[in-house]
Amino acid sequence: MLRRALIPALLLLPAAAAAQSPNETRLRLGASGEVRVAPDELLAVLRVEARGFEAGAVQGEVNRRMAAALAAARAVEGVTATTGRYHAHQEPRGQEFLAQQSLSLVAARGEPALALIARLQEEGLLLGELRWRLSEAAAREARDAAMRQAIRALRERAEMVARELGLRVVALTHLSVDAAPEARPFAMAAPQPARAAGAVPPPVATVEDIPVSFQVTGDLLLRR
Repeated sequence: MLRRALIPALLLLPAAAAAQSPNETRLRLGASGEVRVAPDELLAVLRVEARGFEAGAVQGEVNRRMAAALAAARAVEGVTATTGRYHAHQEPRGQEFLAQQSLSLVAARGEPALALIARLQEEGLLLGELRWRLSEAAAREARDAAMRQAIRALRERAEMVARELGLRVVALTHLSVDAAPEARPFAMAAPQPARAAGAVPPPVATVEDIPVSFQVTGDLLLRR
């Protein structure tokens, strides 16, 4: 559920000098809107890594362990697993080869996903990223809500300024919008635990509401 907080609009530039007549004033206003949204998607990025002195054996180990990790992830309901970058090279100093591949997990429910991550850590996968974020649909809905907040704030501030000047708003001549970056906002995650001997407890990912903001700037025409 969205919890909305309206940020007061800011008066940027009253351009009275550009008035077309003594009874007409042009005004530029800026306003912001913000909503706070609970994240609905957990993202984890792990990697399989192997070292050795034979390139084929090292890459074969990565392939085998990644196949097992994918099978384990796809057996957990509600978890989407995708493989990422595959990289293999020989270390610049020495004869050892290094091969690695990433695995991304996305889930709407934290508990089963975190339990799965702990199992994969026990199998030697390294956890590189763990965070709650907004899904694409939730981020889009939040931006739309913040934009509506900003437009209402712009309108209310324009009417207040017009009343103080003994004028009325007759037209919005220009409106520019400044949406949030396309990269989805995310909540901070707890520090990732290092791999330990024996059973690995599930990692901890804190859940915090994510602020999503939207800014608008409008040019308005005021008259008596």
